[in-house]
Amino acid sequence: IAKAKLENEAAAKVGFEWKLTKGIIKDAEAASAEGDYSKALNLAAQAKYHARLGVLQQIVAEQNWHLSVPQ
Repeated sequence: IAKAKLENEAAAKVGFEWKLTKGIIKDAEAASAEGDYSKALNLAAQAKYHARLGVLQQIVAEQNWHLSVPQ
């Protein structure tokens, strides 16, 4: 869960944090608190994946911004 939070902070830092990711992290924390560690790990992995996609989205947007400019 901590790694997912760090990845999400990186996505937020570049301005591409996904709204969905925070909810998944909260669900992972709740599952961990309830002792459902398998579910918590699964959710944390999902959150980490979504955060990485946010960072990747920023990279793609930075490289291709000119494609959005009307001609």
